[in-house]
Amino acid sequence: MKTRVMLTAAMLILALGAAAAQAGEVAFVDLDRALQLTNKGKETQQKLAALKDDAELQVRQKEVELRKLQEELETQKEVLSEDAFKSKVQEFQKGMMQYQQMTQELSQKFEGQRIKLIRSFVSDLEAVTGRLARENGFKIVVLKVEDVITTSSLVIYGDPSADLTDKAVKLLNEGG
Repeated sequence: MKTRVMLTAAMLILALGAAAAQAGEVAFVDLDRALQLTNKGKETQQKLAALKDDAELQVRQKEVELRKLQEELETQKEVLSEDAFKSKVQEFQKGMMQYQQMTQELSQKFEGQRIKLIRSFVSDLEAVTGRLARENGFKIVVLKVEDVITTSSLVIYGDPSADLTDKAVKLLNEGG
């Protein structure tokens, strides 16, 4: 899905931007650099790190709980009655299912929050980039984003003169 979006965007850029590119009217902004260099980007990354840390803590706590149950099963196997042992096994299996469900839910929640935070950042970045584009005569500005699958970007090469990232970072840090 992500690859399809990247290909569609690349074709759109090629179709719409061919004439503008020849005239030097295409620029780009590097999302990763903007995230690293702006105050809001750093804040976004800190929020994401805190969310991730919280989720990892919950997972570790559940893992400790499950290890404890497993150790009880192993140490008490010989002393428990068959029914008591089956009950403990069922409790452990239920805990494993809860663990799997919890990790899936935490992962989905984190991804939802990540998307929300990044979209908010990109929205602010778009606002200042639009202003920079108008002020500098650019007709098209492309967001340079690394694709984790292909480890490439829609912007394969960008001349430094077409890179608006530093200017956008400065404007965002000044409050837009």
